[in-house]
Amino acid sequence: MRGGRAQRCACDHKAVCASPPTVIVGGSGVTGAGFVANPAMAARLADELSAVVTDMETASIAEVAHRRGVPFIAVRAVSDLVRTGESGDLVERYGDIAAENAARTAIALLVGLPLPAVDAGAAVPSSSR
Repeated sequence: MRGGRAQRCACDHKAVCASPPTVIVGGSGVTGAGFVANPAMAARLADELSAVVTDMETASIAEVAHRRGVPFIAVRAVSDLVRTGESGDLVERYGDIAAENAARTAIALLVGLPLPAVDAGAAVPSSSR
């Protein structure tokens, strides 16, 4: 993010470039076992679950964090518009830019968080397997 804004790229896709990248806090997303590239499936997820975005990782990571008592927040960047029917191509073309925007947003978020107090005498927990 530059000055709190996501990076805008040289974009030539009418649907993708309709508006500048924005940071949205909250909203409904769903996680599934496969890449959603079918516009009809995206519409169904939106209608039945109010899904604005889909991904394949966030819920799994959130579940592990919850089970281990680790605070968790997800920062996602969307590089495709499923309802265009061009998801695979859009991820290929704009995925790196979306990843950069997500990284910049995560860094800005983390920089704004207060640092927790550290007990110098506390033992470092070993990872459980």
